[in-house]
Amino acid sequence: MWDKGKGIPETEHQRIFERMYTLEDSRNRLYQGSGLGLTITKRLIERMGGTIVLHSVPWERTVFTVVLKSG
Repeated sequence: MWDKGKGIPETEHQRIFERMYTLEDSRNRLYQGSGLGLTITKRLIERMGGTIVLHSVPWERTVFTVVLKSG
């Protein structure tokens, strides 16, 4: 999945999967997340034997790639 937006700085790539972690410069505090979504997603993917990879170029594109084993 991907989107175009402000992106995620490379220094934050590992931290965004930590429980309760949110980017401090969230542009909209009203709709800011709880910091659980990516943590839960990563754990579920890993339990299924898969991986999730992040690639982000600020202000161009952010891509999350999920790879699951077949069978």
